[in-house]
Amino acid sequence: MNCLDIYVLSKVVSTKSFSLVMTSLTEDEEIKIDNNETIEITRGKYKFTIAPKDVYVYGDVDFSPSSSDLDRIAKFDFYLERGKVVPAKYDYNTHTCLSDIDKYKMYDTTDIATIVKYAHGCINKPKKIIIFKHIARK
Repeated sequence: MNCLDIYVLSKVVSTKSFSLVMTSLTEDEEIKIDNNETIEITRGKYKFTIAPKDVYVYGDVDFSPSSSDLDRIAKFDFYLERGKVVPAKYDYNTHTCLSDIDKYKMYDTTDIATIVKYAHGCINKPKKIIIFKHIARK
């Protein structure tokens, strides 16, 4: 599977359109967030200005099966209007999925922890992450 610079966890289209985005986080960016500063980041071709009020999760997150971090993330409201498609039989440790046919099998889920864990694999499992609200500019 290819790795991405960012992963869009969900998109909300309404009077105020926004997306929830996950990406890697540097030590310097984490310090700025700790100090309640707005940060500007560039990931590949994407540029974001992130205000502290728009940050859901940041820093080191434990993605192990018994993680209290994942338990907390699973309780967040990620504004899922419908399920997110993820691979069936996904193995987080190897970032692969098994299939008995020549194509990946996919399924729809609204389980936030599953989506976030898959997203972390898609962005190459960085040590530190940030999940934030990105408001679409018109």
